Amino acid sequence: MCASNGIASTDIYDDAANKAVVAAIHCKPIEGLRVGISYFNDYLPTNITGAHVGHNYVNNEYNGAINFELMCASLAYFGKRLELLYEGGYNLTATDSLGTAKNQSHFGLIGWKLKGKYVPYALVDFMDISERDLHSVPFDVFKIGLGFRFDFNYQTSLKMQLERYEYSETHQDYSHIHNRFDFKVQLAYGF
Repeated sequence: MCASNGIASTDIYDDAANKAVVAAIHCKPIEGLRVGISYFNDYLPTNITGAHVGHNYVNNEYNGAINFELMCASLAYFGKRLELLYEGGYNLTATDSLGTAKNQSHFGLIGWKLKGKYVPYALVDFMDISERDLHSVPFDVFKIGLGFRFDFNYQTSLKMQLERYEYSETHQDYSHIHNRFDFKVQLAYGF
């Protein structure tokens, strides 16, 4: 558990008098399994984000106060053959004008290791940002994919992934829907 500068902070200052609160607990009940839950709360008096947030879809048109809560859960199992990963988030943003917006995100991946270094896998990714959310721009994203990973060693891998990607944005009762297929190649190095 910790209290620290929140979403609005930068390297130099934090314009919020209150501090953000985060609590997290993780456990490893059996070999290869990790289960975790976390909670984050921050009050943004002006809906301004700082330099380290990484939010791509912040609603810059709203500059009122927002109470931001994020609850997350994760489950990861990496056995000799089976790889299973789930990460889920539930976000509440409360404002005086529209009340509480309820947002959610889910990511799941299942893979099967062959000969110790080849891993075919499937994934699903879903995110729903409510039209009532004044912190983020409302949108929905749904992605499914099939991939193949080659592990050179425990720190380096090559991934190839085919995915179907669908998202929609709503602006003033006008909806944009985008669909596409992507093929991605990634060389990843962990340290």
